[in-house]
Amino acid sequence: MKKYPKFSIIIPTYNSQFFIATTLKAINNQKYPKEFIEIIIVDNNSQDNTIMIAKKYGASVFKQKGQPPQVCQQRNLGADKAHGDYLFFMDHDMELTPYFLLNLAKKIVDNKNGIDAWYVLEKVMSNNSLFGSIRSFEKNMYSETPVGAVRIIKKNKFNQTDDKYDISLSSTNADWDMDLQLRLMNCNFSTTPDYLIHHEENLSLSQYLFKKVKYINSAVVYKEKWFKKDTLMYNNYVKSKQFSYYYRVFGVFVEKGKWKKLIKNFHLYLGWLLVSMLMMFVYSINKFNSHEK
Repeated sequence: MKKYPKFSIIIPTYNSQFFIATTLKAINNQKYPKEFIEIIIVDNNSQDNTIMIAKKYGASVFKQKGQPPQVCQQRNLGADKAHGDYLFFMDHDMELTPYFLLNLAKKIVDNKNGIDAWYVLEKVMSNNSLFGSIRSFEKNMYSETPVGAVRIIKKNKFNQTDDKYDISLSSTNADWDMDLQLRLMNCNFSTTPDYLIHHEENLSLSQYLFKKVKYINSAVVYKEKWFKKDTLMYNNYVKSKQFSYYYRVFGVFVEKGKWKKLIKNFHLYLGWLLVSMLMMFVYSINKFNSHEK
């Protein structure tokens, strides 16, 4: 390529010593010029060897004060310190395939219309291979929709958003919020040509269900924000898609020709439906117990 875009990879950490070496090693092993990769670790009071490991692999380390979790604050601090053309917001338990950045850079350079933000394909690794396949199917069908999450954003576009990653929101709601902020700016979206590996071996089904319920319960602030900020965006995206049961369980899987993937992976879709029903059951029990108190 004649021009190499520079990627600033921003990783929030908190007691991440069991994952971070794998993540950073995969970044350092990218088949992409090292001078066009910047690794930024923003740590939130880790009590283990996270910072030592990060420095060993050549990352720039910054510290975020405050009681964890502070993921939105960490991402914003990393973006402020970044020098790259594109901000890549990774989690500490993600692993890039060797040609990930090179193939993405080719897409960026070859694209004549200009893509402002990229959704990232994921292959979820779980102790239960079926559950991992279901999670991968779910995440990748959500790509380029308001119920997904962009991870790679042009720095100049990120800096033009009103709230960056909104620190008043939980991390998942903040991802949705970032998506809407970029849509409000008429940004162009696409999906990366390659996938990354998301290590969720330590996440059990029960932990996943309660994690999702926690996000649902924390969504009140997010919904109120967009209802007040932009009624059209609220109706078109928040109400009719992000919090629409019909869209979440059917519409998102068939729109834009995705019904072909649905047919090929119908067993995974049925598995996802079962997981969703379990999540709603846990949510109902949790809500009932809250009212009883």
